[in-house]
Amino acid sequence: MPELTWLSMTIAAVVTALSVLLLRTQAERWGLLDLPGGHKQHLGAVPVIGGLAMFVGLMAAMAAAPGGLAAHPAFVLGCLILVAMGAYDDAKGLSPRPRLVGHVLVASLVFYFSPHNVRLETLGDFLGVGPIALGIASLPFTVFVMVAAINAFNMLDGLDGLAGGVALAAGVILWAVVGQGSHAGLLPLVAALVGAAAGFLLFNAPTILNRPVRTFMGDAGSTLIGFTLATVLVSVCQGDAPRVSPVNAVWFLFLPATEVIQSTLRRVLSGRSPFAPDRGHLHHQLRAAGMSVRGIFFLVTTTTLLGACIGLWFEAAHAPQLVSFLTLIGASATYTGVISALVARSRAHTLAEESESVLADGIGDVPHVQDVEGLDQRHYQTRHGRLSTFTNPHDPVRPRFVTPEFGPPDVEPAADSDVA
Repeated sequence: MPELTWLSMTIAAVVTALSVLLLRTQAERWGLLDLPGGHKQHLGAVPVIGGLAMFVGLMAAMAAAPGGLAAHPAFVLGCLILVAMGAYDDAKGLSPRPRLVGHVLVASLVFYFSPHNVRLETLGDFLGVGPIALGIASLPFTVFVMVAAINAFNMLDGLDGLAGGVALAAGVILWAVVGQGSHAGLLPLVAALVGAAAGFLLFNAPTILNRPVRTFMGDAGSTLIGFTLATVLVSVCQGDAPRVSPVNAVWFLFLPATEVIQSTLRRVLSGRSPFAPDRGHLHHQLRAAGMSVRGIFFLVTTTTLLGACIGLWFEAAHAPQLVSFLTLIGASATYTGVISALVARSRAHTLAEESESVLADGIGDVPHVQDVEGLDQRHYQTRHGRLSTFTNPHDPVRPRFVTPEFGPPDVEPAADSDVA
């Protein structure tokens, strides 16, 4: 069995890498090119075929495993639906409503037809009052969790390597979890995911070595990863012999879970749709705090590994699930709070530097602001006031404005080719 799973991983990695090279030649023809502009600050047109390549690699590896694709019929059909819908969204755009319908459909498919018991029947004892059985609420809870996971990875996929790094890190730890007991049938699937993520990262990890063949995964890839990890995690935390409790399973997706909760609350509290795009995601805030894309990739990947290991430690130590839940909430709040504090500090430092520069020489278009709404030769204006500078009164007035939600992420150097 170990040899077969290593074979699955290798097949997935090789086929994914070869598929990226092949599909890149067709990206422009299919309209799968990501062009810079708006909130997208990468340089040049980048093929968005990583999700398609990962799907091919994943299916090839699973087909070579015992039982082949027939061992996971609902999962395979769900992946096909998500990747087709995601590729269409990447090429032409798709409104949130049909996307949500598709996500609900694939979650329902594995709930009813997967042979691996992909259904939340209990939430465990995470409140310390005894196991919470879901009964007839099992379907809506399962669908809600899986749709949340799918969208969490869609939100996370905003910088090079993030979604792929989280998939690789979480998949490696999951490999150890599903390798024993009644869930061993999921092992080829997990190994294939690890291989597909590794193969894709050859073209997407934030390193200068892969810039000539840089590739994005797009919605097709992010939703595929979220669906795969959610399917496995729901399965391993249920049944007669669960490998981990439901609350400890959440630790494997610590960052995606934090991301989706924070983003949803932020949008709803500001009166917007939970699906409305913005630049307030955790990786945007980390950029605002001054971190490089490579630094964020390392932080997110290692945090995912650490979170999964913490979940396993709680499980192995037989710690009360209430303790795990409270620690999870505290860690998520702390992580978000620290990032917000770093952003505030960075923004204050940036504004102080720019104000000093404007007052000193009357030049408001400081190099790193470039064409972003912000400083002007005559005025520096925000929602909170105006800072006048010494200038020629006959110069034309060109007032420009700052959108101060998260400050510096909107004043990144446009030459930063690592920003997806």
